[in-house]
Amino acid sequence: MPIKNPYFDDYALERLKFKFSEKIGFIISNRPDCYKLSEIINQSGYGSISDTTIYRLFFSSKKHAPFKHTMDIIAMFLGYKNSLELLENINSTRNSLDQNGINTTQDTTNNLMFYCIENGAYKPLQDYFYSLEDAPVSLKENVGLSLFDNILKSTNQIQIFNEFSKHPFFREYFLEIAHDPKFRIKNYAFAYLNYLEGIDKNKSSNQFQAHIFGNAVLFRHYYLNNQYTNAELIGDSMYSHITSLEPFEKDVYIFPFIRFVAYKLWYFKMKNTTQNEQIEYAYYLLDLCKKRKVHLEFYEKKILFHTVAEAFLKSDLTEKFHWELKEIFSKEFDAFPNNLYSKHLKYSLNYFEPNGLIHYRP
Repeated sequence: MPIKNPYFDDYALERLKFKFSEKIGFIISNRPDCYKLSEIINQSGYGSISDTTIYRLFFSSKKHAPFKHTMDIIAMFLGYKNSLELLENINSTRNSLDQNGINTTQDTTNNLMFYCIENGAYKPLQDYFYSLEDAPVSLKENVGLSLFDNILKSTNQIQIFNEFSKHPFFREYFLEIAHDPKFRIKNYAFAYLNYLEGIDKNKSSNQFQAHIFGNAVLFRHYYLNNQYTNAELIGDSMYSHITSLEPFEKDVYIFPFIRFVAYKLWYFKMKNTTQNEQIEYAYYLLDLCKKRKVHLEFYEKKILFHTVAEAFLKSDLTEKFHWELKEIFSKEFDAFPNNLYSKHLKYSLNYFEPNGLIHYRP
């Protein structure tokens, strides 16, 4: 009789799901995703796992505990010797988080970080953030995620944004790496307005990049939520003084770079430029994708596709441009469920989603 493996609890399964997303390039969120993952695993040579087994593992684990043989195949596919070594790796990360006061269970108990935020006890937080200077990046990223969870439920958001929006750790690991494109935190826009205060884009390449990033995320938020007055103010700040980013291409990471470039299509729409001008700019974006993707890794290609795809979807362009964009990235679609390429462009966004926070907090 097959031996069951009882050790993969909710936290371990969530970490396992994230490890899969890192390996295959998309988050497992539905049955077609499970079918595609099954296909990829079965072709890897480590053994066979059905899509039904994968679906049960991630969406019905309380009813169907996984067998050790299944978990061993998964572990080898992910680069581990067996399921025990995989679980030890997950628990090592878990222990490190627990020791730093970050809750890895599903209970509703508020942690110390929440009470520091809620009660305005900022000195312990400042000392804690500075203590992480030499910590592993994975721990810092998890602290950023914990900040998101705790600020989301806090009633003291304005105060913490006033206090920390210029703090190096808070800026990098909460506002940048753990950026939430859904703007689910109340007063989130206020945090980015604070983030932008005092930035001198002419002082250094880092400040220039921060200027582009902060303005781009605010412009996107205002535009997609029909706050056109605010969007136009931010757009003027972005595009009136910088007509092109191409001279700075080597100094700006692909994400803020392509945000700035792609969102200009929306700015043109807001400024009532002619349809021909918008079409001409769309062709410029398509040509840019062709040139840039050749030199990019898979994750960066996802950034490029997702940002331009969203810009096209929220513009006045016809679907002709959707198909031209998909054709440029047709090989990248091979990594995803088989029918995705033939569907409307909007269904592609989740699979190319590049924002790290969305992988943890969909």
